[in-house]
Amino acid sequence: MESATIIPIILTSDKTHLSGSGSAKAWPLFITIGNISNNIRFSPGYQCAQLIALIPIIHGDYLTKHIAKMSGIETHHETEEFRHWSRSVVHAGIRDVMAPIERVMRNGVRMTCADGAELLCFPLLCEYIGDMPEQWLLTCLVQPACMKCLYRGTPDANDPRFTRRNAVNKINQDLANNHPRTDTHALEHRVRYRNDESVPLRALGYHPQIPFSINYPFGTGIIDAVGPDLLHQISKCFMDYLMKEWIWNLMKITWKGRGFSKAQLKMEFDSRFALIPGYTGLRRFEHGVLTKTHAWTVHEYKEMMKVILGALIGLCPSEGIHLVMEYLDVHRLAHYSCHTDESLAWLENAVDQFFEQLKSANGPFIKHGLVSPESETQKIHYQRHYANTVREKGALPSSSTDRTEPLHKLLKNAWRRSNKGKDSIDFVLKEHMTLAAFQSHIDNFDSGGASEDVESDDSKMPGFSLKDRVDVR
Repeated sequence: MESATIIPIILTSDKTHLSGSGSAKAWPLFITIGNISNNIRFSPGYQCAQLIALIPIIHGDYLTKHIAKMSGIETHHETEEFRHWSRSVVHAGIRDVMAPIERVMRNGVRMTCADGAELLCFPLLCEYIGDMPEQWLLTCLVQPACMKCLYRGTPDANDPRFTRRNAVNKINQDLANNHPRTDTHALEHRVRYRNDESVPLRALGYHPQIPFSINYPFGTGIIDAVGPDLLHQISKCFMDYLMKEWIWNLMKITWKGRGFSKAQLKMEFDSRFALIPGYTGLRRFEHGVLTKTHAWTVHEYKEMMKVILGALIGLCPSEGIHLVMEYLDVHRLAHYSCHTDESLAWLENAVDQFFEQLKSANGPFIKHGLVSPESETQKIHYQRHYANTVREKGALPSSSTDRTEPLHKLLKNAWRRSNKGKDSIDFVLKEHMTLAAFQSHIDNFDSGGASEDVESDDSKMPGFSLKDRVDVR
């Protein structure tokens, strides 16, 4: 019997600003494989992730308006026709780029592996790393439907564009765990209800467009490939939802009844952050966290998590304290680099306790209308799928978008060296490919029989970084 193996294909894309002003943007698509160790997979110096395309960013500039006009499509972003067209353009581009790999997915291709053996290799889409808006776009799901179960979601409270889209179905643990959304399920519904007005396809959570992975074999479609993004979910939601939407509003309601103003409460809360005693590894927020107009980073959020309980004791009701404690448990357990059955049970229990505390019928969050008892925003809802995702795909940090951020630095550096003109993108791509080829040349450099005693340490280092060699001119 012929020996065979699987090559797990990992794709990642994320829009990035090439210029500091945000006037120049790029949407790079990178590819790597799961056979490479997670520790070096996205390290720029190792060149394990390769740029294969720049996805077109559809916006209302002159060129886009001209193309849309020639196609007979309205260019306003709020029209359904324009959104359908722009979505189709993105999927067509990814489909064309992946076509050479798609042709060998079903029957495989003979390749020589690292150990020198020749095997029949099957490249299969295993994972697609992207933030929430990209996941909705790539899966052709209606925001804010869940990618992992049939929960249709509730609009994001932080995005006023979606307040009118209130298709909500009652959320419960049975729906999240026992009714998974699959690529097969999505295709069946798109075919069955595409022209059936009695059951609007949109009400089921689907756009009519077919994703780029429609013909991928063995059930390896885009819905199966996407997964949790810890950066934009459990980490960023600490401030966006836990603190701003729930804890802060609960404290305002509590202290307003005791005669304290919002300004007094804010001053007290920020003073507690500023007066936290210094300690090794702790950051001091000398100006607080609410009064300072500052675009906080996720790293700063994680520093706040270390001292948040000390700042809330005596200021926040006990129900709020317990909610924060459960949230911190979920955050810590979700970032484990490896899991056992016991640690996964801890994670599931922490998620259950968090939602139980948040949605208790007699709790303050339901009583004061801070949350809905029958719905939840998708970024928070995704926590219900964390444990199952670990069982299927491995530890969650490996699929977080913060792992892929360093890949953008080479593009940004190339943009800074360009003339910022109409050919700047071509210059960026050319320089990126040149650096990748030069890196490959260094990795395979033959010292010409030099003795090991005089061989430099750099030549022994896998993934030798270009930084020192390129910048020394």
